[in-house]
Amino acid sequence: MTKYYSDKKKLVLNGIIQLDNILLGYKGDTKDVKIPLFQALGFSADIYYLYRVNPFVYILNHVGSLNYPVSKKDTANKTTDLIGMLLKLKVEYDKGTRREYF
Repeated sequence: MTKYYSDKKKLVLNGIIQLDNILLGYKGDTKDVKIPLFQALGFSADIYYLYRVNPFVYILNHVGSLNYPVSKKDTANKTTDLIGMLLKLKVEYDKGTRREYF
């Protein structure tokens, strides 16, 4: 059962293929293109983002984990958690692509 909850091989391979397809027509710095990855694991989920440093090196960053609501009462809290994780993903993306020009 541990492999089911910790194996990210298919998630990462799918992300690499999608990222490479996106980068085929992209002329800028490949580090600027990041894609979110969402791995659902039963009633919990992990959120990551993936980017390419060079043609053979990819970086997978874990943004956070969250649990799905299992009751009506739990829905408001879990929805807030999901929105918080998505905002954290955006902040991480913005922080990574910010450039300073002198």
